[in-house]
Amino acid sequence: MQRVVERSHSVYGNRLRVLLSLALLFGIVACNGCAQIAVNNALKQYKEQLDPSIGRMTKDDYIKAWGPPQSRAAVSDGEVCVWHFSYGTRAYAGGSQYAVNARAHEVYDKLTMTFDKSGVLRQWHAWCQR
Repeated sequence: MQRVVERSHSVYGNRLRVLLSLALLFGIVACNGCAQIAVNNALKQYKEQLDPSIGRMTKDDYIKAWGPPQSRAAVSDGEVCVWHFSYGTRAYAGGSQYAVNARAHEVYDKLTMTFDKSGVLRQWHAWCQR
């Protein structure tokens, strides 16, 4: 009888470890899903704001709103400007009692906008890192 009790405790211990591992995995997947939702929402907001501005708004309008771009490059039919909007850093930590794995990355949006020779917006592209 004693062996059966010990075995059942061992089985329950393994089940508990499996359940905890699954909960941790689910949490990691859920956090990544939340970040993807944040990215999708940011891209949707850029689309709603910038698509109607194509052919209407100028580079000077955006400089007044956001300040000067972080980089500019002349192209044959105008100029490409890049704005970098930082929202701080996000840190992750995980591991076991024997090793801890920690990392951090910047949370930012990179907005690349192409303007024609008269400074009017012709196209845009956003990269969001959340």
